[in-house]
Amino acid sequence: MYEVMKEEHIPLLASMYTESFNSAPWYDKWTVDSAAKRLTQMLHCEGAYGLISYDNYEISGMILGNHEIYYDCMHFNIKEFCVNQKMRGTGIGSILLEEFEKRLREMGIGDIYLFTTRTLQTEGFYQRKGYVTNAEIIRMDKNI
Repeated sequence: MYEVMKEEHIPLLASMYTESFNSAPWYDKWTVDSAAKRLTQMLHCEGAYGLISYDNYEISGMILGNHEIYYDCMHFNIKEFCVNQKMRGTGIGSILLEEFEKRLREMGIGDIYLFTTRTLQTEGFYQRKGYVTNAEIIRMDKNI
């Protein structure tokens, strides 16, 4: 079962988000409060769209981002995608991503892009789903 993400979902999603991204392969240091603020902020972005999946009435995963106008078509930037820690490796992430892509196509989205870490678990997952690592784009950071 799927549900379009709304602000009322954020408390439950923030807990799952925190558990997911504070573990391998990211080892982030999210709190439920900081995760809730991030998800709320993203949900309020123009063009925001998110999808939640359920397994036996328990949240199994979420994916969230926003669409952006580009010169050749509407692009979608996946900003966050995670699966319930207890359900990793069961195929739920693949099924959720497939459903999400189907819905984006129906919305007229032409391209999807995202940032992820370079690990077999992350980059490898997306490559198996047909995503290509773009050698022409780099991410640059500066700590200020």
